[in-house]
Amino acid sequence: MYKINISNLSFEEKKDKMIHVYNDLKIVIKDTLKAIDLSYNNSKITLEDYDEMTSVIENINSYFLSMYGKYKDFDEEVKDMVKSFYDPKVEERGIEKGKIEIASEMIKEGEPIEKIKKYTKLDENKILELMKQIGSEKVQ
Repeated sequence: MYKINISNLSFEEKKDKMIHVYNDLKIVIKDTLKAIDLSYNNSKITLEDYDEMTSVIENINSYFLSMYGKYKDFDEEVKDMVKSFYDPKVEERGIEKGKIEIASEMIKEGEPIEKIKKYTKLDENKILELMKQIGSEKVQ
């Protein structure tokens, strides 16, 4: 890209070449986002790792745009692509956090594990882990 940018080509020729390079880059970004998503869905990475990786993709895209964006308005395409992968995970994290908060309050109130499982849909191991964190000795 740098070589295209500093070349003696006309603006239109540079623009055509940059669009071609960017289209290739979009494919790489999309494939990378799919790989990150697959790794998360297979529990190979945490949600925090997922967040960091998608942030890196956005930063690479921002750098590209700041250096070469004058040739085309690329910004929205990749932002939309990253957002379509990222938003469901942010929502999922918020839902999980809410379940954990509810379960924590139920544990503090002395509710039985079965009731906590029923209302939060958390698995028993997660509830037991929360009980340990809260310091509850009462396992029902």
